[in-house]
Amino acid sequence: MIAVGACLNFEFFHFDIANAFQSTPDPGDLNGNKTWLKINSTWIDYIRERKPEWWEEVSELLKTHAIEDLAVPMNSFVQGRVDASFRWQEHVEPVIFNDLAFLPNRADPSVYCGLFQQTPVVLCRATDDFLCLCANEETYHLIVKVFEKHWTVHSLGVVSTFFGLHFVVSDDCVTIDQTDKAENIITAVYGPSWIKQPPSSSCSTPMRPGTAYSESLARAIPLDERELKATENEFGFKYRTILQGCMHIALWTRLDILPTCVALAQYQMHTAPVHFAAMKHLVGYLRLHPDLPLVYDRTRFRQSVNSIEIEIDPHVAFSPGFYGPEAYHIGSVDLLPLTHPLYIGSVTFANESPIVHVPAHLPAKYRTPDLPADDVAFKPGLDSTTSFGPSSEAPYTESYVDANLPGGIFEKTPYVGFAISMSGTCVFTHCRKADTPAENTTEAEMDAANQLGRALRWMHLLMEDIGLPFDGPVPVAEDNSATRIIAHTGKITRNVRHIVLKTLSLQALVRERIALFRAVGSAQNKADHFTKALPLPAFRDHCPYLMGLRFITAKHAAVVAKRRQSPPV
Repeated sequence: MIAVGACLNFEFFHFDIANAFQSTPDPGDLNGNKTWLKINSTWIDYIRERKPEWWEEVSELLKTHAIEDLAVPMNSFVQGRVDASFRWQEHVEPVIFNDLAFLPNRADPSVYCGLFQQTPVVLCRATDDFLCLCANEETYHLIVKVFEKHWTVHSLGVVSTFFGLHFVVSDDCVTIDQTDKAENIITAVYGPSWIKQPPSSSCSTPMRPGTAYSESLARAIPLDERELKATENEFGFKYRTILQGCMHIALWTRLDILPTCVALAQYQMHTAPVHFAAMKHLVGYLRLHPDLPLVYDRTRFRQSVNSIEIEIDPHVAFSPGFYGPEAYHIGSVDLLPLTHPLYIGSVTFANESPIVHVPAHLPAKYRTPDLPADDVAFKPGLDSTTSFGPSSEAPYTESYVDANLPGGIFEKTPYVGFAISMSGTCVFTHCRKADTPAENTTEAEMDAANQLGRALRWMHLLMEDIGLPFDGPVPVAEDNSATRIIAHTGKITRNVRHIVLKTLSLQALVRERIALFRAVGSAQNKADHFTKALPLPAFRDHCPYLMGLRFITAKHAAVVAKRRQSPPV
């Protein structure tokens, strides 16, 4: 949603409903019976100190009854009840639906969209906290007034902190970070004096690369309870505690450490000294970069341009990468480079003859290419118009997917991962070990592609209800040729006959124009970061793309520095 707001150039506001659960009436069970709350000594002290109007009656009851025999009917909900959040949702949604005339998103019922006084608004609810995305502050205040008719509202204005995420919004971009949480983790491992000490340059990546190192983690003999306590005293931290903190920031903002956290999480129940050392290495990397944010650019929402048509003979051969190192790939056709700032393009398949639509403003070398005749021939695989690239109606979306089938005898389950980016920054990532072992690389890659497919379907529904549908199929960068062939042609080989459902799912993605697989080199596959520990050059190449760090401008950096000098209360 932050990426959506950045693309639409919305402002970000935040408000909170005070005493939301206490203001939610308890309807009782299906028969209308009230919920009763047992009284204990803590409640007795609370009533004596804060509810003197109740104390006289309670004190009389205590003369003849024991504390454990007392109970009171609940007229409202208290935080902690299993159904409290659900009941609060039932209580607040009539106001959103009726007073604001907003509709819930089909993909995420906690996201509401609509027009308020002819102004588009996206409202995101996290229990009783609301993130309001709209064009101006006036609209935000009017929405707050609607809620103030029913509850006490804390209007917090322009968002600075939301659920532990620190926001910095400027004209150039939006950044979110968890610097304070990262610093707390570093302090827990290295002590409070770490700020004055220079960080070690040996921790340039979150995890040391290499198969031998990963196998040493897998081969390690776990410690018993007595040895574990001794190792915790030796290293000065508890493995699970630090892992929990690292995983929390990794899932929200620190995509650079997410694969390492996933790899180390599998050893939390059978920990050895080598795992403690790996965890300390990870925190040592955080020392080098405690304040890395996710960056969403507000200037890359491209405008559509007029296009021209070029007819291409389907029997002419096409050279992969002919148009540059980063190119769209449809079947065996390479199209225009991703790096062009105002790219719009589509390809139409009519009577098995592709027609490429390219922007008229592009240089002649892109509009009238001299196609070589010595490579793989194009094979038409679609019978409808396939659009791709950004337009005036939708932000540009692309994705990368990868899987790594580990070698050796200690790991047989592949790591799978993918990244979906919107306007240049990741909005959906996945990194985990697969549920089942894979017999070959193609099976592992298809498992990862299916995980990506489910995410794309969900995002397609989410964006459609917001009013920003995907502009044609999302380009999916896949470095496994067998997976691309299966997805586009429906060919099923003997190596994948046992996973027919996964092959059908991939083909449905292409057929329904949700995804379009294109070739990418393994070195250029950004999802490679989520499947293995990368060497430093590859790590520095992938992470700025995934986290959008290349969008930070000097102007925005000045805004960030000013905020850190005076952090919000």
